[in-house]
Amino acid sequence: MREIKSKKVNLSPAVSKAFGNFIVYTNFSHHGRININTWEALYDFIEYTHAHHIRLGEDQLTELLLAEGASLEDADEVANVYFHCRNLLYRKRPWDVLRMHSWLRTRKEKENIIQGFFERVSKNT
Repeated sequence: MREIKSKKVNLSPAVSKAFGNFIVYTNFSHHGRININTWEALYDFIEYTHAHHIRLGEDQLTELLLAEGASLEDADEVANVYFHCRNLLYRKRPWDVLRMHSWLRTRKEKENIIQGFFERVSKNT
């Protein structure tokens, strides 16, 4: 079992509301197991965070779920699905082939990656 470092995750008001809606439809607050309502609410939350370009990582979501009463096992499972779905929704660019989590990067980090990619390509031609 892995250890989660305790830190406060700050969410914007809009993301906080979307996360709150997700929590309302789960059993975490009642220490229940993951069920169909959990998955449906998670899919809505994933669509929202993707559509609004929200950079929320797997560890951050795990921390938020633990704070809402989820077990470590459930929090890890839901956060893992969230992370893989976000990677799937992100359209990979040639310069991101090995960087599936690039949707978590800042604009400046992405620009540096793109610039480095084109520099490598121009050297090889």
